[in-house]
Parts: sequence; structure tokens; C-alpha cells
Amino acid sequence: MAKAIPFVALPALVAAGMAAVHACGPAFPTQLLDDRAHTLKTLPAGSFGYEASRLLPPENPRRDTPPPPADAPALTPDHAPGDAPPPDDGLGNTPAGRLYARGAAAYRAAHAATASTAAPGAATPDTAEPRTTDLGTAEHAAGDAGAQAFAAILDLPAAQAAPRAVKAAFMLGKIHAQRGLSLPPDGWPRERDAAIAMFTRTRALAAQGDPDPDGLALASWGEQARLFTRPFAWTDFARDDLPTAAIAPADLLQAIHLYARQAAEESVTEAGSTGVDSLRLIARWALRDSSRVAMLVDDPLARRLMVAYALALADEDDGGGGEDGADGADNGGAATARPAPVRMLADAIRARGLVHVPDADRLSALAYTAGDYDTALTLARQEETPLSDWVRAKLAIRDGDMAGAAGFYAAATRGFPTLAATPEATLEPKNVDTLKGEQGVLALSRGEYVQAFAFLYDAARDAGPYGDSGVSGDAAYVAERVLTIAELKDYVDAHIPAPVPPDGHDGSGDDMPDHPRTMPDAIRALLARRLVRVGDVDGAIAYFPADNDPRYATAIMDGNGRWTGKYEPSIRSWARAYGAALRRVGTAWTDTGRAAAWFDVANIARAHGMDIMGTEQDPDYAATDGNFDWGVGRYLYRFRNDDTDLTPLPQTAGQRAAQALSGPFIQDGERRRYLHSEVVPYQRFHYRNTAVTQAQRAADLLPPRSQAFAAALCTAAGWESGDEADLYARYVRQGAYVPFARHFGKDCPAPDFRAAAYFPYRQAWRKARHDIRHDWLPFAGGACIVALGAAFAWRKWRW
Repeated sequence: MAKAIPFVALPALVAAGMAAVHACGPAFPTQLLDDRAHTLKTLPAGSFGYEASRLLPPENPRRDTPPPPADAPALTPDHAPGDAPPPDDGLGNTPAGRLYARGAAAYRAAHAATASTAAPGAATPDTAEPRTTDLGTAEHAAGDAGAQAFAAILDLPAAQAAPRAVKAAFMLGKIHAQRGLSLPPDGWPRERDAAIAMFTRTRALAAQGDPDPDGLALASWGEQARLFTRPFAWTDFARDDLPTAAIAPADLLQAIHLYARQAAEESVTEAGSTGVDSLRLIARWALRDSSRVAMLVDDPLARRLMVAYALALADEDDGGGGEDGADGADNGGAATARPAPVRMLADAIRARGLVHVPDADRLSALAYTAGDYDTALTLARQEETPLSDWVRAKLAIRDGDMAGAAGFYAAATRGFPTLAATPEATLEPKNVDTLKGEQGVLALSRGEYVQAFAFLYDAARDAGPYGDSGVSGDAAYVAERVLTIAELKDYVDAHIPAPVPPDGHDGSGDDMPDHPRTMPDAIRALLARRLVRVGDVDGAIAYFPADNDPRYATAIMDGNGRWTGKYEPSIRSWARAYGAALRRVGTAWTDTGRAAAWFDVANIARAHGMDIMGTEQDPDYAATDGNFDWGVGRYLYRFRNDDTDLTPLPQTAGQRAAQALSGPFIQDGERRRYLHSEVVPYQRFHYRNTAVTQAQRAADLLPPRSQAFAAALCTAAGWESGDEADLYARYVRQGAYVPFARHFGKDCPAPDFRAAAYFPYRQAWRKARHDIRHDWLPFAGGACIVALGAAFAWRKWRW
């Protein structure tokens, strides 16, 4: 174990240490292989939302509270919009409905009077007491009328009150809370207790089945929490100047526990994240001042809240976030600027002792990202959780124990499923995909190529549709550039069966919304294109998408825009046609027949080359349909801010391999495989150059001065391969004048292969006619000699 850096010193900034490695560009997925040292030695940022929603277990995990209707106003982190009552549901023609309408009208009148006399803002920094301004007789009268109407609903028989009971109890709670602001300090506790009673009753009524279409039972947790932060609104915690002394520690802890309860219930009902948002603001506010941290750190739930926020700093828009820190063990020097929030939290936790504490795995992660590796190991050994095993894997890598790290990674992934649904879970699903991806990076660094692909493929497959999922770029890189074709084929045959095409069609050639293209689709197609590139077209056919897969086929529509039930030729159809044309090259009897077959091969390669032979990543980038020449895989381009090249592209395959695979945790075996799997020719859209080569092979078999020869070269010159000048030079050097020579490479006619087949005979006949016309005397003499000879022979025979 390397010498530990004191935990209190915090030589590393967690935001920098845990920031995920991303490819540059629009919506490119994470690539763990871009910086392998960073990937294997740093923990990714935690998810504050995931942790905050699990600070407390939900009261009733099986409760199924329907979410608010789509047209219902959105709830703020604490309560319904503004201070307006919940919307009326239109059931006014009942006793409860009439009472509710009367109460709502009175409440609105009181609220309007309050808004007109209140000063802007919820509070000022030096405000420590509830507002005591006299709101006026009219406001009090309106508020009393509203309270009486809502109370009368709750006094009705249960069957009559039920449709409005939850709303009435919630509004009574708000009225008591607002009354407290107008009372002297000694009157506030009485109204607060009354408000708590009403919010508690709101939840009890909803729990027994009374209608709660607006989600007021959930909102009541936030409203009740606000009672302990008065006179401040929840948004005031976003202010750095909010005084610590303005809120009693016990009250703030009470608010945190209530918000945690709201967040836990929201995680079950999937009704929003208002509790999480409130907790985020409080945690951010607390971690801006050491006295606030000291005020909260002794409470286990508040401490876990602050640790969760600290571990998620890389995902927060926080003044201490960003990449201001460095890992002292990696940069060989003292730590650079580090965030005060993490330092203050570490100081407070260390002052209380770090031995045998709850949530030791989370504190271990915090110590690890801070650079205190001995403390991280001590804490990680206290309990076996996926997070503690992950930390121990990182520590083993730092010690050079790659086999030990592999064991801890395996333990972490095995432990996750049993904890996934419990509040004790320390890894959310997306981090499990990252964990599997890191296993792949570690296996690749050890030369376990097939195993590396298996880990990366599993992580990408589980994360979502291809292109948007976790480490899809890393998995595709290993499949295309590291594994041999035989290794990839064996794995696909054993583990990635052909998908069953979905039924129906969405009327377009795009992905069907309910049936996106997946990682298995992408890997099978990648294998198919590799097989085509090495000439095994027949072997590739089965790995292309099926002809009837509507996700890849374009529907043929009739004149009324209805699907005819037929598709245009699919990728598999074009691959099949490509293979058939190549076979004709070998079976045609004549040069002209072989030339026609080569020209067909070239046209298919140019028009459909991306789909049937393009590289998934460098240099064709089929992963992005060729729209970008960077962003996934081991790309070699480096740009300045003005988009000009910063470094020249290496000229040889060996140089490219050395540049693309530099740095630690890369073996020479991977570099050799990368070099040998490079596409030939190494050009952007390489299949265009392949198509030009094939078109030139057609021209090689044609009479140079035929129309077909010129037309074949003219067509190839329009394929944007970079060979236009060479093609035109060859035509000028060998070909005959044709009308389309003036716009060579544009508007080229189709080659007339039939005419080319007879071209040598026509040329011979034209030459003979020319000679007869211009040199008739030798031909006449020769004809006379032949005639005399024939006459002599005939006469001799007759005699």
C-alpha cells in the first residue's frame, strides 16, 4: 500500500477524481478506454438523487398512489404552485363540493391580501423571527371563513367528505401555517402544531383510500418540513448569505428528516423529485460553512446526506466543482486547489472518529477520492458491499495487484443484484454498468481480449439502445479492432443470437419507437461488415439485419401514403447482390462480361458501402452513419478551437497504432491486433476508394477507346474518393474523345458494355474498309492473282 495521505489534508478534489471520461461531441456515450489510468484509479461520481431518495425507507413500499393527472399544475419542491389551493375537480354540486368552493374563494382572498402587503422575498438575512405584520381585518376574516369551510368538510360523514377530504385537510394545514406568520413568536408553536396535525391527517386520509389526484399527501411532507425553516422559503437555501444562526439545529434536522421522507415516498410512487431537490439545496448550503457542517454531522441521516452530496460533486453545478483538483498520488506533487465543502466535511467526520461508523462504505469512497488510501481501506474492510468492493478494487490497482482487483470487481458485480431494491443499496443501476465496463478495461489491460469484450458488451447491452448506452463505443472498439474475426464470430454465435424482427411498421425507414436498434444488432452487423471486408460475403449474410426487419428496411408506400406490405431492398439484400456480382466476375466468359460485373460491384460498394463494409469507428464511423469523423473509438484527430488540425495524421499503420494506443494499461498485444485490423485503404469512407479500384478493374478489361471505358472512369470520378485527377488523366492518356468529356465526373452515361463487346470487331472492319478505300491498287492486284490462280486450278482439275 502506498503511503497514505492524511484524510484531513484532502489532496484531491472529488469532482476531478470522479468525473466520467467522455468523448467530445454531441451526445456521444461514455468511453472508459479513452484514459485508462483515470478509469481504473478513480471512482465515478455518485448520484445524489439516488442516494437522497434512499436516506429513509418508504413507509409502505407497496402503496400505489396514482400520479397527478397530466394537466395538473406541477408541484414545487415543497408545495402546490404558489400558495393557491389545489384546483377544483368540478364536483361542486355536493355538500363537500359547495363547502370547498366557499373555502377556496375565501383562501384566495386572504392570500391576495397577504401578497399585496408582504415585502418582496421570503425573508432577509437578518430575519430570525416570524413576520408579525398585521395583515388586516379583511384578511383575517377571509382566512377564518376558509378555515371554517374546510373544517366543515372534515366534519361531514366519511362517505360525503371523502372526495374533498384530502384537499380540505391539506388547505387547513396551509392556513394554520400562514396564520403563524402573523402571530408573535410565542404564538407560532401553537399554529405549527395545528398545521402538522392537518398535514398528518392529509396523509392518513390518502392512505385509507380517499382521492388524492393532486399528490397532496406527498406535498404535505414538504409543507411540514417548511414549518421548521420559517420564515425562510426553501429557495433561500440557495443563498450563501443565509445566516446559520437563523435556524435552530434541531429544526433544521427535523426539516431534513421530513424532506428525506418525502424523497423516499416519491421514489416509490415515481411522482417527482421535489424532496430530492430540497435536500440538494440544504446539503449545498450546509457544505458552504464549517459551522453548518459541525451542526449537522452528528446526526447519521444528515451526515449521510452531506456525504452523498460530496460524492456527487462532479454532477453538481457547484462553485467547488469542476476540475480544480488532482490526485496527489498520480501527479507526483502536492494537491492543487480543492473544494472547501469536502474538506470541511472530512474535518468534521475525522473529529468524531472514523472507526466502526454507519455507512462505512460511503465514507470509504469519500476517503478514497480524497487521497487517504489507508483510511479508505480501513473503512472498506468494515462491511462487504458493492461500493466497498469497488473501492478495494481501485486500491488493488494502485498497488499493482491486477488479479486482486479482478476479484474485487467480480465480488462487487455479484453483490449488486441482492441489494438493488433495498435502501442499503450503494450502487444505482447505471453505476453497475460502469462497474462492468471497468472490469472490461481491466481485462483488456491483462490481455484477456475475449473476456474484456464480454464485460464491455454486457455493460453496453444493459444500459440501453445502441449509441446512447454506457460503454457502447468501447465494446465496439474491442469487437472491431482487438478481437480477431474468428474470436468475434465464435462469441456472437454462442452469445448473440439473431433478433426476431418486430411485427408491423411505423411507415418510415427510421427506427421503430417501440423497437430501437440494440447493441446485439450493432455487434452482429459489425461482424458482418468485417467479413465482407475480408471477402467472405456469403458468410456475412446471416449477420446482417433480416430483409423483413422493419427497423432497417424502408417501406414502399402506395399513392395514398399507405404501406404496400413491401420493402425496398434491405442491407442484407444489397450484401447478397454484392456477393452475386463478385461471383459473376469469376464466372463470366468474356472480358466484357467480367468488366460489367466489376462495374456492378463498384456501384454497390459506392452506394451501400457504409452499410455492407464500412468500419464501425475509424475511419468510416458507421456508428454515427458517417456524420462525424471523431467521437467514438480510438480517433486520431486533434483540433484547435478553429477546427484546424493540431497534429498531423500519422502516415503509417504502425505510427497510427502507437498514437491511438499510448499510455498505461495497454499491452503490445493489443497494439499488434489494432495494427493488423486496420482497414485497407486507410481513408475516410474507405469503401469509396474500394469502389474506384473496382471500377478501374472494369476499365482494365474494356477496350480503351470504347464508350464503356470512358463512361466507367467518368462514373468513378464522381464518387468523391480523391482520385478524380488520376482518373481523368488516365482517360486523357488512353481513351477516345466522347461528348461527356467536357464535364468528366458529372452527368456520366451508363457504360455500353454490349457495344464494347463488339468494339474490337468493329474496329477491325473499319480499318479494312479504310485500307480498301485509300489503298485499292494493292488489293486489286492481289484479287487478280487470286482469281488467276483459282482459274488455273479449276482448269487443271477439269483436264
